[in-house]
Amino acid sequence: MAPKTKLSADDCELKYAAILRDLGDVSAFKMRTALLQRRPKLDIAIGVLDVWITKFRLPAGAVRITSQEELEAQYGDKLRPIVPE
Repeated sequence: MAPKTKLSADDCELKYAAILRDLGDVSAFKMRTALLQRRPKLDIAIGVLDVWITKFRLPAGAVRITSQEELEAQYGDKLRPIVPE
């Protein structure tokens, strides 16, 4: 049996972010269980998933802003009055 590849939470974000986010707001244990049932299965340690959840998973209802332009378009009129120049 080939050794497992060591993944970090950052690696998981780069390679599997969409898959992990699709699992929803579940614990690392439930996330791992679901990943092991996939075909092909993803064998990611619970500790790594815990770190990924803390670092990268957004709370329910959160909005992801990926650029300054997007921030300006969505919230510029609200932020400008409260941000010092």
